[in-house]
Amino acid sequence: LGQYDMRTGKRSVLTDGKLNATGAGLSPDGRHIYVSAEADGNRALHRIDTQGGAVVDMGVPAQMDSAPRVSPDGRFLLYGFNSGDGTEIYLLNLSSMSSRNLSQEFADQ
Repeated sequence: LGQYDMRTGKRSVLTDGKLNATGAGLSPDGRHIYVSAEADGNRALHRIDTQGGAVVDMGVPAQMDSAPRVSPDGRFLLYGFNSGDGTEIYLLNLSSMSSRNLSQEFADQ
């Protein structure tokens, strides 16, 4: 995974090439990129530091094509996950790391 600085036109590589990632969400402050990725056979959300390139497996199962999106205030991450009954949308609180199944909440109304 890499990044491109639109001001300078400079490209940089952030990961070692072992992370199979799709769809990226950038934090509002530009410090982190969130991706749904496969590493060692596990699909999960990962956080990548845009300055140092550190990759953190967040331990949250996610679909490969989830394309996680960060809320404008940087507090939440919206992503998709298919547990076998179709893709559902989840909201992850980045402070508490607790998630809510928004699809299920909507279906229950």
